[in-house]
Amino acid sequence: MSDSGGMSPPTGELREADAADPVLTQKINKLFATIRPGGGSQAYTNKEIADRVGVTDSYIHYLRRGKRVNPSDRLLRNLEKCFGVERGYLDPQADPVLEGKVDRQLAMLEGLREHLPVLDRLRERGVLGEVLQECVLRLESRDADDGPRPN
Repeated sequence: MSDSGGMSPPTGELREADAADPVLTQKINKLFATIRPGGGSQAYTNKEIADRVGVTDSYIHYLRRGKRVNPSDRLLRNLEKCFGVERGYLDPQADPVLEGKVDRQLAMLEGLREHLPVLDRLRERGVLGEVLQECVLRLESRDADDGPRPN
C-alpha cells in the first residue's frame, strides 16, 4: 500500500512531518486547565467545548493529545472566543507579546482560584470589597513607582 500525499500511515499514527504543533497542544491544555465554566471548580469537558465550537468531542480530544494537524483558523478563533482569550493567542505564529499577556492573565486567574476559600471568608464577613479596593490601590501605587510597563 502506498503512502499518498499527506495521508497518515494505515496504523493511524502521525508521521513526523505531520506532527501537530506542541505549542498549540500546550496552549489548548492550559486553557482547559485554567478556564472554568462560571468560574467554578470543574474544568470544561471536551464535549462542552466541542459543542460550543462546532466540532466533535473526539476532535477536541485529538487536538489536546497532539494528534491533529493544522486546525482551521475558524476553529482557532472559536476556541479563543469560547475560552475568552484574545484573538491570535492560538495562532501558530502568535505574537510573543500577546502570548505573554495572555499567559500572565491565565497565571493570575490560576493564582486567584487558589485563594477562593479566603475570598469567600472575606465576603462572608462583609469586607471583601474593602480588601479588593486596597489591593487595587497597592497595585496602582506599585505600578506608579515602577514607571510605565511595556505592553
